[in-house]
Amino acid sequence: MIITERNSSDYPPPEIYPLQRLIVDDGLLLNAQRWRQSHEYHRARQNLHYQSLYQPGIVRGLGVCVIDAPESISAQYRDNRWVQIQPGIAIDLTGNPIIVDRPIEFRISSECRTEPITVYLVLRYVDPETLYRASEQVLVPESFRIDEKNTPPSAQEIELCRIAISANFTEIRPATDVFSPDVNELDLRYRVRVRPRSQKTRIRVGVLQGTAEDFYVGENLFYLLRSLSVLAPMTMDAEPVEEITLTSQVADIPRDYSLLYMRYSQMLSWGETEYNHLKYYSDRGTILLIEASSVEVNIADINSAIGELKQALNDIQFAQVSEFRRELSSELTICESELQNRLESSLEPLQNIAHQYLGINISSIAPISAQDPIKIHPFLFDELPIINGEPTRLINWGKIIISIGCLSSGWGLNSHQGLSRETIRSAQELGINILNFASENYHLSNIQRNAIS
Repeated sequence: MIITERNSSDYPPPEIYPLQRLIVDDGLLLNAQRWRQSHEYHRARQNLHYQSLYQPGIVRGLGVCVIDAPESISAQYRDNRWVQIQPGIAIDLTGNPIIVDRPIEFRISSECRTEPITVYLVLRYVDPETLYRASEQVLVPESFRIDEKNTPPSAQEIELCRIAISANFTEIRPATDVFSPDVNELDLRYRVRVRPRSQKTRIRVGVLQGTAEDFYVGENLFYLLRSLSVLAPMTMDAEPVEEITLTSQVADIPRDYSLLYMRYSQMLSWGETEYNHLKYYSDRGTILLIEASSVEVNIADINSAIGELKQALNDIQFAQVSEFRRELSSELTICESELQNRLESSLEPLQNIAHQYLGINISSIAPISAQDPIKIHPFLFDELPIINGEPTRLINWGKIIISIGCLSSGWGLNSHQGLSRETIRSAQELGINILNFASENYHLSNIQRNAIS
């Protein structure tokens, strides 16, 4: 089962407002209100620091285990629905520390009569100022509350566990398989640990609907975005892939995207309305990633010839065949020149669309250079990956990236391809470079368009 982790987009950054600091001079009357203001300033400063640099979560402990009903409980509630929350520490969204200093027994009271429901056990901070206290009490511990609910935890709550309970359930059990808990078993997979907040801009990726391949492309993009947390954990935060169309009015488009994926054949089949919608995205910093097969741009046979010539050159190791090497090199130069001519011819319609509708002037259809950001950051590439026997070729037009080959098919799992681990990793790393380029382009485009990014 695939677990979708929460990312920093689930946790908004702190609001922009000035901190109010108490100025102390000789003769200042110090009363309860001013003392409280002074403490509130330090609390707000601490919380602002934490919220700016970290995401909320569990610091340590707070395990959940199944226990027998406490003996002190009346017989009416002495059943197999009891769990115990272990001592531990968590920090919530606004930086408040939540300290559970003792084991807490808790009974799951939810009932399910028909369809199974999911119950969430959550922890949240309670400000002691909001609680009743005796007037003579000077020191009060900061408090917490443990709740059972049937809706996902809010941003201010820390999830301890969840349980999918069945109809008329009578017993909670520890999970036999912790990676795939059954109904009525503790599910601890979605507990969030404290971690640094990403300082990069969030990336949103959309897939243009319109072909039968869209499902597989969306699934492959999902795997690519999922790999970010492992291959480039400090580079970007990604939101789930969204499928979109260009048929709605621009005013109805809900939000912008860092990158939009589409097929070459789709791009050529659209009309003025769709192109105007693409311009709406492009003007806001969205990178258009257009993927074409070598057959679509008429270079499949040239690709094969170039591949064979390069392999033959690599196999030649002795000086006595230097003349043969020169002949092969000459043939390779001719083939590469022919490949460039065919690309210029095949991509001319796309070049005209980019100029006429998107306002993009293209001066070259050459592949990306060795110093192009897509080739060097965060992963360094000399040769681009070969997937399903097709070399990947990338052309960067600034707001448009053209990928020729099968790059997207290397991002995920496809039973009939049988790709090696090295091929998938190389394809994902190149995909991350494209995402990073799109993310930075979107961020820099918007901070010069808006006063506040």
